[in-house]
Amino acid sequence: MENSNEEALFRGRSSRSCVRMGCQLYLSNFRRLLKATWMPAVLFALCFSVVGTIAVIQYPRLNLNAFVSPETAYTLLDDYLAIFVFSAVAIFAGGLVEIATYSCAFRLLDEHRLTGKMAKRGRWFEFDRHWAWRALKGFVCSAIVCGAVFVLLLAVSYAASVAIGKMGGKAMVTTDATVVFATVLFLLSMPPMFYVVVKYMLDREQKFWPSLLSNLKCGIRHYGQLFVAIVMTVIILFIVSVILLLPAIVVALANFHAN
Repeated sequence: MENSNEEALFRGRSSRSCVRMGCQLYLSNFRRLLKATWMPAVLFALCFSVVGTIAVIQYPRLNLNAFVSPETAYTLLDDYLAIFVFSAVAIFAGGLVEIATYSCAFRLLDEHRLTGKMAKRGRWFEFDRHWAWRALKGFVCSAIVCGAVFVLLLAVSYAASVAIGKMGGKAMVTTDATVVFATVLFLLSMPPMFYVVVKYMLDREQKFWPSLLSNLKCGIRHYGQLFVAIVMTVIILFIVSVILLLPAIVVALANFHAN
């Protein structure tokens, strides 16, 4: 029965209608989603700002000092170490609060899946440890799978490049080309994994590893629909991100030209 419902869901909606309905769901419940996710989102913005400031201003300025006075470059090692530590801490903390943001949103999406609506909340901040842990576990397990897939594709690409070189009598495929080819294959293989993560997050009865193969098979069967929906979503997010990050982009370009 569950499989027939999933098949009916995939057949009943095109990729375009899925993206449109997703945008409509987000916009129609914007205040509820904002109320549920604003706290971890603000913390993520702070971490993102730290990393952006280091990458756009501090790191280029440090490199410029080392380039102008190479004889004193060793004195800048402490500054490079401080930048590395701050960046690592900000990236790690930002990843945690980003997952917390997703967990708050998925909690509301699960509520909408069960009841057809997102209930209004009285408080401006609610944190559910169950959903936070589930989101963390889902993303960590997905990262392990994605890492294994990328390593496998990289090994296959490297073996193919070596075989081509032996047939041609010389190295015909560069290392950079091999990495780029493996990366493209990796990105093309990711749509089913998006389905695995969302399916796991929105079905409390599922365990990640026991249901991995069955969800992957379903994602592979509907690869075309998932691929088109993800591409459309990425395009929308790219446009919105460019608009929101325009001040940072202007500062980055100005700093680059100044240096």
